[in-house]
Amino acid sequence: MTNNKTQKGGINFSGRNYYKVLGINKDATQKQIKKAYRKLAMKLHPDKHHGEEDKYQPLFQELEHAYSILKDVKLRKQYNIHIIINPPKTPPRKKTPPKPRKKTPPRKKTPPKPKTPPRKKTPKYKVNENKLKNIIYKDNLEEFKKYLSAGLSINYIFDTIQNTLLILSIERGGPKIAKYLIDNGADIHIKNGFGDNALIEASSNGYFKVVKYLLKRKANPNVKNFMGETALYKAVEGYNKTKPYKKDIKLKYTKAIISLLNANVSVNIKPYGNKHLVYQVIATEKSKLFQIFLKKGVKQNLEVLKELLEILIKFHDLPEGKEYTKMLEMLLKTGVKPKYLLHKAANIKIGKLLIKYGDEPKKSYVYKNKKFASKEVENLIYPTSK
Repeated sequence: MTNNKTQKGGINFSGRNYYKVLGINKDATQKQIKKAYRKLAMKLHPDKHHGEEDKYQPLFQELEHAYSILKDVKLRKQYNIHIIINPPKTPPRKKTPPKPRKKTPPRKKTPPKPKTPPRKKTPKYKVNENKLKNIIYKDNLEEFKKYLSAGLSINYIFDTIQNTLLILSIERGGPKIAKYLIDNGADIHIKNGFGDNALIEASSNGYFKVVKYLLKRKANPNVKNFMGETALYKAVEGYNKTKPYKKDIKLKYTKAIISLLNANVSVNIKPYGNKHLVYQVIATEKSKLFQIFLKKGVKQNLEVLKELLEILIKFHDLPEGKEYTKMLEMLLKTGVKPKYLLHKAANIKIGKLLIKYGDEPKKSYVYKNKKFASKEVENLIYPTSK
């Protein structure tokens, strides 16, 4: 042990760091110092190493000396001051010689690949959209075929509303072009900017022949557009928007609706921000159509019943009133029970119909202070009233 220094009190502090000798921190407690000493004394005692006493004797002596200094509180304080003034020198580490690098054999140069001549870029087919639209509007199939033979894609999409050739031909009533496109592999599932596909477009325009043709080609009738409307909803809505005197157009819509109903289509549809399909069906004023929807399982509840009663207040004495009365009876037969709705009965016939299917005229206190739609029904509940 080198670099021993004599203190005023005659105590020799070696150049080694006693804390490192014991393997402890500078702020270690007396218990930690004692524990560390005992642990190392068991390892470094010469008696534990037969044949190597000369090697472990100086190490054990150094451990004993370090412990004798650090276990004494006063000596430890003096030692701490000493190492601040004369910090113990750590012997320089021996530099390990760098490992010789293995010489890797030089890589074999791969021969350069033969240069292939650059491919000729095929020019994109430029479409004059205005001319093409005019040809589609006129349903001129022969002129349209020329565009396809010149390189026009059969699924070409227009920039404006992202209509395909098929959707545009259906929208403008071009049955020849539409049929030709479907037969030659046009994608019937592509949607335009509103989320309408070919079937929704055909249904909304009442083109029942195109509807049938698309359904045969396995078009999905339950696909919804961005408003949550299906082909069936658009067909019923289109029927209602057509004026009554245009009977031929209404007949086309009816055929389209029946074609869709025969295709296992869902009848319970409620678009975003619009009424349920059942209310659109009621607005058709066709009891036979309403009956088909009831058989298909369209929504049947008290709210639908109330809607019919409200309509009958306005139309009971008009020709449409007979159709709405039939609808009311059909709905009551499904099991929707009227409860205290006699004040909404437009005439005595409707009142008796409600009583027949479960309404209660005896509990007259329920109808007190309610405005009756029919004086006859009111007299039925309150016989004494004038």
